[in-house]
Amino acid sequence: MGFNMNNPVFGTGADTPLGKSNPSQAGEGARLIRKAISHLIPRDLIVSELLAGSAYPLASFLGPGWGQWYDPNLKPDTYDVNAAATLLQQAGYTVKLGPPPAQIAYAGSPMLGTGSVTITGRASVANMLVMVQQSADGGNTWTNFAPAISDNASNYQLAAPAPPAFGTTYYRANFTGIVPTPDLVQAIQNGTMNLDLAKFQELASTPDDWLNGRQLLPQTMTDPIAVSSTSTDATVLGVVILVIIALVAAMVWRSRKKPAPTTK
Repeated sequence: MGFNMNNPVFGTGADTPLGKSNPSQAGEGARLIRKAISHLIPRDLIVSELLAGSAYPLASFLGPGWGQWYDPNLKPDTYDVNAAATLLQQAGYTVKLGPPPAQIAYAGSPMLGTGSVTITGRASVANMLVMVQQSADGGNTWTNFAPAISDNASNYQLAAPAPPAFGTTYYRANFTGIVPTPDLVQAIQNGTMNLDLAKFQELASTPDDWLNGRQLLPQTMTDPIAVSSTSTDATVLGVVILVIIALVAAMVWRSRKKPAPTTK
C-alpha cells in the first residue's frame, strides 16, 4: 500500500485537527493517521484466506528474498481497532468505539400463530449471499429457512411466518462470505433470477459464480434471536377472558333485576 505524501490529511497532515491547531505538528498528525490505517489492515486474515497461507505478513516490501537489505527486526503492525482509534484520537479526531449494530433483528407483533415478522440484518459487504436459518427446538438443531442477498448498503430483509401460538422460533444468519459475479447479482436484484434454496445451494457451491472466483470473507454465523408470540397471545386471551367475565357478570346482574313472579 502506498500513500500520497501530498495528501493534506495522511500526507502533509495540514488538514488534520492536530495540524490545524498546531501547524508544527502537522507531520506528526499525518503519521498517526498512517499508523492507524496500518493497524486496520488484517494481514493475517489476508494471508490465510486470500493467499491460502502461502505467504506471511511483512512490515515493508523488502522480504527475506532481498538478502542483506531485509531487516527481520521490523515487525508488521497487528490488526487492532482499539490501537487505531487511540492513534486517531491523538491526531485530534473524535472517535467512539462501541458494539457493532445487531446483525439480525425482527419487527412485528405476531398473535396466536398468525401473521408474519420481518427479519433484517446487515452483512459484512454488499451483495453477499446470506442464509437465514430456523430452529424450533431452542437452538439445538437448525435448518435453512430462506436465502437473501445484501443490497448495495449491505442490508438485507425477508419475511417469516409467525411462530406458533404461545411458541418461540429462533433465527440466525449465516454470512457465507460469498459475493456472486456482477451479472448474477444484477439478475437476482432485478428479479430475473429467483434466489430460492436450490439456487442458493448452486451459487454457494460453484466458485466460478463467485466474484473473482474466491470467497471474500470467512463464513460467520450470527447469534440467534428468539421470535415469540407469547406476550401478544397472552394479551389477546386476557382481553377475551375479561370480555367473557363482563358478559357473565352482566347476565347475572340482569337475572337478579328481574321482578319476582306474582300470584293471584
